[in-house]
Amino acid sequence: MKGYGECIMGVSTKDLDSKKKPKTKQKTNTKENTKAKKKFSSILIVIVCIMIVLYTAANFILQYFTSVEVSPTLTQAWFTFWGAELFCLAGIRISKVIKNQE
Repeated sequence: MKGYGECIMGVSTKDLDSKKKPKTKQKTNTKENTKAKKKFSSILIVIVCIMIVLYTAANFILQYFTSVEVSPTLTQAWFTFWGAELFCLAGIRISKVIKNQE
């Protein structure tokens, strides 16, 4: 029976810990990380606005040419989804601001 700290192959966990792991390049500049995250959230806000405008335009065009209303349930779900995305993004930003103030 193998002793505590040994795996099936007979290599102890001490041997694994003692081996040097290759050094990875760590990001020391956190400003670049925050800029990238802010840029992503800004892009996401633009995408959300574009999607809402495109849906509204498509809805008007379809209703004008076909005289058929697009499902109100679909419209409600569409605006709820994108509204929730914006609400969650605002919540993330607000929590980060509160965290930085403390």
